[in-house]
Amino acid sequence: MHETHDPMTGVLRREVLRRKLEEMFARSSEEDSLISLAFLDLDNFKAFNDEQGHEMGDELIKTFASILEKNCRSQDLLGRYGGEEFLVVMPDTQPEDALLLMEDVRRQVSSSTFTLRCGDREMRHSFTFSGGIAAFPRDGQEPSEVVRAADSALYNAKMYGRDRLLLAVKSKMVLKSSYYPGPQLQKLADLAAKTQKSEAFLLREALDDLLARYSERRVSPENL
Repeated sequence: MHETHDPMTGVLRREVLRRKLEEMFARSSEEDSLISLAFLDLDNFKAFNDEQGHEMGDELIKTFASILEKNCRSQDLLGRYGGEEFLVVMPDTQPEDALLLMEDVRRQVSSSTFTLRCGDREMRHSFTFSGGIAAFPRDGQEPSEVVRAADSALYNAKMYGRDRLLLAVKSKMVLKSSYYPGPQLQKLADLAAKTQKSEAFLLREALDDLLARYSERRVSPENL
């Protein structure tokens, strides 16, 4: 079980999910069918984890995974992509329909309060999540391309205020290489592989740290 499933949440491990995606994409190419992916991430998790501790943070991740699992259809796949990030794979589903399915879950979560238990501790907690939706073959021919498109849509959802879902844009997005030199992008890719987190996640984390640092002090124009 632990070889294929994440021991903490019970959903598919990232490596297993990647292998299954390769198989599903190959089959969909032969059958001329489509696959939608939802890349989902807890909002403000780092702040909660820092304030309440890693064990309670793990309980929040497990609660989120349980909610997603209960709302997945029998044909869907659910995997933990890294940290508090999850990937829902929806075969034979238009991206717009995938968005509606995940939107029902988002509304359910954002309007509810959940009980988290860790040892002798118990707390009631409300939380939200954001997500990006992309589809094969519309947003890419390879699993990595579609995952990247969904991750980019998730990044935009975070930037627009969190607690929302966005579809990947159909037109080609501005390449990261327009903003960052090649050596930095390679270091980012290496770090993503080492930490088992997505590149967009690491960029979001860095941006959150940057905003928090400058919000703690008054920044004068001459210091910019």
